Amino acid sequence: MSVVTILRLFRPASVSRNLAAVNSASILHKKYVNRQIKTDLYSSYFRGFSASPRLGQQTLSRNPPRPIGSAVRIASSTLTKDGQFVNVQWDNSVEATYPYCWIRDNCPCSDCFHINENISERLIPISQQNIDNRASEIHVDEDGQFIRVTGTDGHPSTLEASWLFDRQLCKKDSCASDVVKPILWDTADIQKVYPTFQYNDIISDNDGLRAWLDALKRYGVALLQNSPTQENELLNLGKRVSFLREAMWGLISSIKAKPDSYVLAYSSGTILLHADMAYMTLQPGVLLLHCLSNPAGTGGENMLVDGFNAARILKETDAEAYRILTTVKVEHGITGIEHGSYFHYHLSKPTISLDDDGNPVCISYHEHLRTSKVSASTVEEVAEFYRALKKFSDILYDPVNMYKRRLLEGEILAVSNIRLLHGRESFTFTEDKARHIESAYLDWNEIDSRLRVLKKGLI
Repeated sequence: MSVVTILRLFRPASVSRNLAAVNSASILHKKYVNRQIKTDLYSSYFRGFSASPRLGQQTLSRNPPRPIGSAVRIASSTLTKDGQFVNVQWDNSVEATYPYCWIRDNCPCSDCFHINENISERLIPISQQNIDNRASEIHVDEDGQFIRVTGTDGHPSTLEASWLFDRQLCKKDSCASDVVKPILWDTADIQKVYPTFQYNDIISDNDGLRAWLDALKRYGVALLQNSPTQENELLNLGKRVSFLREAMWGLISSIKAKPDSYVLAYSSGTILLHADMAYMTLQPGVLLLHCLSNPAGTGGENMLVDGFNAARILKETDAEAYRILTTVKVEHGITGIEHGSYFHYHLSKPTISLDDDGNPVCISYHEHLRTSKVSASTVEEVAEFYRALKKFSDILYDPVNMYKRRLLEGEILAVSNIRLLHGRESFTFTEDKARHIESAYLDWNEIDSRLRVLKKGLI
């Protein structure tokens, strides 16, 4: 592996472990330059460097950093309140202030962070930091690409301008830089844009995989066509993303319709709208339904409703019902036996869970498994809960909001299990072939991780 020595960013030489500036774009890999990938300083920028035995120098490893100066530059910087805060102005007229204790805590030098090609880890616990320490001086390099802040203890912290810009404090989205805003839909909307992809494109092409996952995040639903109709194919799809989430029945559940089944999922009867495992603290993020066989017959259409859109309608038409369903907890539960092991799950939570900004983040609605327990403060509120749940249910089952489509052989339906409600209409059996569906789960943490990796071009 060739090694390129990089010039020190700041003088004098007595200041050790300063970050280095790359003074020639020729050392950057063309893929990184062309795509202008914007990556995290700790996970990507430092991944391109390894420590040099020489003081004040670093070396470039086989993994190139992102292009420096590809975004904003620092125009000026000042200390305020006797060095307690650092004020930064960028060349795009944006201004932000950072507490020095935050800068010191995030100093990326080798004394403060252990960094290798795959991970960065803090070395100094907060218990060993002097929170009352102040900044004594600041320096910005002549290109405005880096700022070095030295504390009264003599420790220099050098940060990249773009990294600092991306972490402006007290902004509403400062902790959610890669959040994808959901596109709400009703029946007419989704019929126009129903996200459909070819299975082989997902398996063999990273761009196809990224497009499928991105559509799934935006719409809460995405269809794959022309997949192999062999059992356990969902294992391959799961590995393409990350790994499947295991449930009490295993990684994959085989659902074969039986005329004499006493379980709704294995019968030909109607399955009401629901979210799987509403009795879990963390509901599975995405449900995968793989159709291995679905012989011609009548009925059996899958029912899909955008729960976030239904919540929006409820809020706009009946604010009190919305308040009830976002505050009053109702229990869902299930007992049974799988693989010789008994289980008993139950959990109470609001039908509509909200984030800190008041936006829906999870719909916990399962008519088949809702119990009699309602955690209301008064009996009157219990009655109000039922009125609110009925109003929400009316919105869900309104044909204007419900999309129906029969799953065909070789298709895989991916559904956001925290946003969409899904069900199935009843159907008639045929003599020649049984309806056979396999189901599995993915979690959003793994999907989000894969999307970040794909967007950065790391695979």
